[in-house]
Amino acid sequence: MAGGLRKYHTKSRNGCSQCKKRRKKCDMRMPKCGNCTKWGTTCDFTAWSAAVRPLIEKQFAEALPTVNALAYPMPLASFDADDLGLLRHYATTSSLTLAPKDTLALFQVSVPGEAKSHLFLMHSVLAFSALHLSVIDTHNRDRHIYNAFKQHHEALVSFRETVKEVTVENGGAITAFSFLILVYTIGLPIVFGFDDATSPLDSFIDILHVLRGAWAALGPNMAGVENGKLRELVKPQPIKRKPCVMHAMGAKVVRSLSHFLDTSSIVEDEHRHTYREALMHWERFFMNSPCKPPLWANALVWTMTAPHPYFKLLQEKRPFALIIFANWAIALIRAPNMWFNAWSREVVADIWQMSSKETRRGLMWPAEVCGIIPKNFHPTDCVCWECREGDPYLAVRDSAAAVLVDRSRGDIPRDSPERQLQPVQPYTIVEQPAFQNLMKAV
Repeated sequence: MAGGLRKYHTKSRNGCSQCKKRRKKCDMRMPKCGNCTKWGTTCDFTAWSAAVRPLIEKQFAEALPTVNALAYPMPLASFDADDLGLLRHYATTSSLTLAPKDTLALFQVSVPGEAKSHLFLMHSVLAFSALHLSVIDTHNRDRHIYNAFKQHHEALVSFRETVKEVTVENGGAITAFSFLILVYTIGLPIVFGFDDATSPLDSFIDILHVLRGAWAALGPNMAGVENGKLRELVKPQPIKRKPCVMHAMGAKVVRSLSHFLDTSSIVEDEHRHTYREALMHWERFFMNSPCKPPLWANALVWTMTAPHPYFKLLQEKRPFALIIFANWAIALIRAPNMWFNAWSREVVADIWQMSSKETRRGLMWPAEVCGIIPKNFHPTDCVCWECREGDPYLAVRDSAAAVLVDRSRGDIPRDSPERQLQPVQPYTIVEQPAFQNLMKAV
């Protein structure tokens, strides 16, 4: 490979427990994956479908009972059988990839309900549903991708034509639209692979920049959104949390980074105050984040409310700004979400690759959690998925797949001389103009 760089590979955390146990790639087909069908074994997806689908179908039937009862403001003729199929798939399956059961009603019922009155949001819902289908229904992948692109284009056109200003009436729909556009955009590399992206870090920062702009555009109408049906998108409800090992580790990391901020030569003197404010902001966010369930939407709220001077330094890729950002990514990688987990690893790996030895001192925890540092060099008190204390066989429920993930601690003792630090290999990402153009279109 050019320049002696190797392709960076992230092992998938998705799939049923049977495929995990046998180290086979899972096609995640519901209600029973292909391997379990071939082996004649009980599949996690079968259990998930039996337990969850009746409840979902009931909720969906109450929210959108029949085709004739869909009170869309546009002619029903504009919706064909494929569109209604996408809508049903969203309500019964793809919406489950966006939230755990405690907050599922937000995306499963409230968002489609809001979309009845806003065509741009409805098309965005259908685009996301089609994109999700392209991941799980590989036999019809091309058709689903075409539908996803078509619906996404219609969503953008409708938004430009109908939204002239942000009001209390459309503020909630615009917020939901922004979140779905975000998930759709980060979902493209999940479908096509990260080899097409010039830089995961650049792409993700650009996406967050657009989302921050949409957030700021709400302005005086934010109060209306916070009191509306979609309030949990912008103002997550308080969750009773119990301190856990992640909070303890987070407190240690904050103390370490505070000392790093005061003493490291990589920190620009004129920006220390901005970094300190951003670090305090991150600490408040992390220490108030629930361990169970870890929510990706809560994590995104931090990026929307982070101080503007800090975000400007992040766009400039200043070392300490990247350190804070990498530590924030831990919240995303902990959330069992198929759309964000891979991005967290790619972004942290990108930051690690471009960082100096001094900067990497502040990146140790996210590098451990994301698997950038070899497991045999993790510290004794590491809290990454591979080393977390307690039962090594953790039930991590991805709401889309009910994944049971085997987190083995390994066979080599920590004090064994065999555990030696191995050099971290860099990775390369192939530039692909087609993907860049697609990102610009978004």
